[in-house]
Amino acid sequence: MHSASLISHGHFRIADLALHRNRGMELTFISRGRMEWVVDGRIEVVRQGDIFFTLPWQVHGSPVLQQPENHAYHLLFKLPGEVNTPQRSFRFAPELGFSKTESQTLSRTFCQSRRHAWTAGPRIGSTFPWMVGAFESNDPLDHAKGWALLLVVLIELQGLMNAHQEVPLTLLDSERRVATFLEQLRQSCGEEWSLAAMASACGVQRTRFANLVLKQTAFSPMAYLMRLRVDKARILLRRIDLSITEIAMDCGFSSSQYFANVFRKCMGLSPTEYREHYPKLYQLKEDSEKIPWRSIEEERARVQTFKGVKR
Repeated sequence: MHSASLISHGHFRIADLALHRNRGMELTFISRGRMEWVVDGRIEVVRQGDIFFTLPWQVHGSPVLQQPENHAYHLLFKLPGEVNTPQRSFRFAPELGFSKTESQTLSRTFCQSRRHAWTAGPRIGSTFPWMVGAFESNDPLDHAKGWALLLVVLIELQGLMNAHQEVPLTLLDSERRVATFLEQLRQSCGEEWSLAAMASACGVQRTRFANLVLKQTAFSPMAYLMRLRVDKARILLRRIDLSITEIAMDCGFSSSQYFANVFRKCMGLSPTEYREHYPKLYQLKEDSEKIPWRSIEEERARVQTFKGVKR
């Protein structure tokens, strides 16, 4: 395997996806399944046929305790120098052959994007597995092929991102209103919300509101509301002075049984189990200074333990 990269692919059902940072740029293509991912505190749903990326300084991991089984192709490759803090642009590995101007053009798109998961499209979908296979080969010529295919993937991904960002100015006002509402919804998620009420609060039609929420969060409005309620419940469950029923009502669930069913579906544990075992379980750490760095070698060894694992 090439010393400048970590490549892994196979079935994954991973319980330990705690927040971390990698000393390199990470690309993952989901060929089958679905998972949730968080980058710098923002949750994104990664669906079948999606590609997502993270940069070295970005804190990322899973917002749920147990991801469903999926099939993914994974690539982590080093960037020249120590890229440990947020950058406006960066250089790529010399094996890719980008000029200084080309590196700046590509890297600025990645650095400026708040979104990390994108529909890959047929070109990336067919190239990514081919690239992974080339990097995993012991033939040096295949490694050269891998770098050439990585060049294609990066340029294609940058093109997808740029195309998506070319939004007519007439759409910006309604998008801003929906984005502001979603930020405020976290504080009022326990209230009795309907799709019509949320759309009305933003001053847009229900269909338009639903489409904008899906675009900004990858969730439907009601699914996003449920996600916020579960997140609030996770925090309240750490308090032993509140009963499960009190937490359910405070978070906007109609009954403790319904709350338990939704919570288990999202977290893989019942509210009671989560409360009992919380000290031993994964948690989203708020102090970024305590988030661990993983080297290429550490990540390679870690991913190897997940290859082909089924539970």
